[in-house]
Amino acid sequence: MKSFQKYFMDEINEDEKYKVNYPEGVYISIKPTEITIKSIEKYIKRNLPENFDVVQDLHCTLIYSRKPHVDELQVKNNTALGTFKKFTTFGENNEILTIELNSGDLKELHEKLMNDYNFVYDYDEYRPHITLSYNCKNVNTASLPEVDFTFEFNEITVEPLDTEKYKDSDGEETFAGKYIKKDQETEKE
Repeated sequence: MKSFQKYFMDEINEDEKYKVNYPEGVYISIKPTEITIKSIEKYIKRNLPENFDVVQDLHCTLIYSRKPHVDELQVKNNTALGTFKKFTTFGENNEILTIELNSGDLKELHEKLMNDYNFVYDYDEYRPHITLSYNCKNVNTASLPEVDFTFEFNEITVEPLDTEKYKDSDGEETFAGKYIKKDQETEKE
């Protein structure tokens, strides 16, 4: 059985294998500005339970690509704006709370990175969002007031993807999973 990373590593010749900078893939995110972080904290303090377990490193994912990437990436910081779309909960017990965003800027950044670097994206559609909590219980999102400020982003972070941390919590088969299954079926023939 071939792993997803091995599938792509086989495509790289022997001499280049030693130069692979992101053997398990690439993770790129963009951080909210300090003003936006303060606005989020103020919203949480006013509208969510006192013991609300907020994520420490607020960010919006731009790229989650399991495809190994050879070259070192130097992605320039960029600015992006977004507005509140809706709250979403998911996970086994709806314990993960996100703010989905309307943002042409974030979608354009995602598409540009996908095209410029030939990344692979695990999901059918890119949905800009900020995860507020991984441990949110008993919060009725329908009772929460809409967020009334603009989300500003300005600092891009690029890091190697750590696939050990990845778990498909909603049970849906990801693009990578489909690709691996297809590869395994081909091997059996």
